[in-house]
Amino acid sequence: MFLAEGCFHQFHTECFRTYAKKQLLTKLPSGDFSECRCRKCNTMVQAEDLREALGPDWLQNIREQQTKIMMAGVDGIVQCPGCNEVFSFEPSQPNYAAKDEQGKTVTRETAEHMARFRVRCSSCHKNFCTGCKKEPYHISMSCEEAENHRVALKCRFCWDPLTEPSLSQEAAFLDVCRKQSCLELMKKSCSKVLACGHKCRGFRNERRCLPCLNRECIATHNEQFVDFQLYEDYAEEDYCGICMISGLGDEPSIILGCKHIFHVECIKKRVFGKWPSPRMTWDFLNCSACKQQLDIQPDHGELYPELKELLEMKTKVYSMALERAKHEGIDKDPRLRDPNDAYYNNLQAWAIFKLAYYQCFKCKSPYFGGMKDCIAAQQQ
Repeated sequence: MFLAEGCFHQFHTECFRTYAKKQLLTKLPSGDFSECRCRKCNTMVQAEDLREALGPDWLQNIREQQTKIMMAGVDGIVQCPGCNEVFSFEPSQPNYAAKDEQGKTVTRETAEHMARFRVRCSSCHKNFCTGCKKEPYHISMSCEEAENHRVALKCRFCWDPLTEPSLSQEAAFLDVCRKQSCLELMKKSCSKVLACGHKCRGFRNERRCLPCLNRECIATHNEQFVDFQLYEDYAEEDYCGICMISGLGDEPSIILGCKHIFHVECIKKRVFGKWPSPRMTWDFLNCSACKQQLDIQPDHGELYPELKELLEMKTKVYSMALERAKHEGIDKDPRLRDPNDAYYNNLQAWAIFKLAYYQCFKCKSPYFGGMKDCIAAQQQ
């Protein structure tokens, strides 16, 4: 039996459910889809009683139908495809100087389409198209072109639709287009397909493959290997934390000893670029995410030898700085004895901070170039 809490009348549950559905569906076009009255005394049935009798799924379906009716009858009312928020929208004036994702000025037709159909949700702040209800908005493409692009097989590197067969017959590269830039990335990428069926996103000739960067596979890995957890926000679609331009799956990537993952080329630029000024500094040898010293597997034939050489040079400079600190007398500085100071009991860090070392352009050996404070005073 069903008891209406507002008036305390009782009904057979199935009878009341049939009656309430008929009442709500009758009122659906008027917009008052939450109003249902007791068939005996005409008292309003409480919302909690309706949810109990009809269930939340049926009521949610009614609300969605009402939203569609409301949007169909009123111009300028849109619904976000992501969070289902309903709000008003008025087309703006075209911005003919707008840029696309590659930084190029959009065509006149694209600018006018953006002004008419592109909108940002007031709740979740995502861009979508009011014409085809797709999110994100498909800049530089019509709704039809965007749909064709969505369903087309795309290049694993540039994400452009494939129009010709791949030049490679390897399973990992059957979805690579013929652009020169993509062919170069293919040459540098691991050619293996992992046991899970996904492509390895590591580099060519690596002895141990990069763990699968598919988000579901990362979750499965973390459930199986408690002692070697992967970061869930380092999946193939997540941007490289150094360049912030493309996803980790869009270029050959490498996992560091700290388990952070970056593009191989981004790490190479960081390592081969060395210190940014004549004075030798060593922050570039640290992970940009956690600041731990870079630890790279030895099977990268180009990157590992360079990193090893730089780490050896860093060790040498640190040793020279410790000896020089005693010679210059900065080991007696009161900051080293102050528990509240950042350099408390850390002569090594204090020496690197105070002393300037440079690399000889002829023999490539490091040499002491003076106190940092003296050099700064000379430059002033």
